[in-house]
Amino acid sequence: MPPGFARRRGGKAFTLIEVLVTLVIVSVGLVAILRAYQIAVSALEQTRETLRATMLIDQILAEREIGALEKAEAPVTTTGRFASPYDDYVWEQKVVEVGLVPALPPEVAKRCRRYEVEVSVWKERGLARRLTANSMMAVPQDSASK
Repeated sequence: MPPGFARRRGGKAFTLIEVLVTLVIVSVGLVAILRAYQIAVSALEQTRETLRATMLIDQILAEREIGALEKAEAPVTTTGRFASPYDDYVWEQKVVEVGLVPALPPEVAKRCRRYEVEVSVWKERGLARRLTANSMMAVPQDSASK
């Protein structure tokens, strides 16, 4: 052995095995961090899609409430597509008459009908999730028959 070899080995330098073990540990840690980032981005995208679909459902239900079911004779199912920038979303609306409104006094209840409105929204491309919401609406009989 050359002189000083034992002294360098016992000094402050790292051995090859120590460097390789450190690289493996750092690599495993980086892979775990990147995987967690990928999962977080995917969850964020799903949340964005759900929020958009919820907003679009609210829009359809608001339009239905403003129209007070005037143009719909229950039961009816209609479908459509939203305008840009949401043109990749599709909607389906089902309206079913479910009878009198029980919470109203009998003389008023005779003149009103209760409808169940079910609205579904889904994205045609991308995530294959369908979001559905139900709402109950009481409409005066003379409005519903127009």
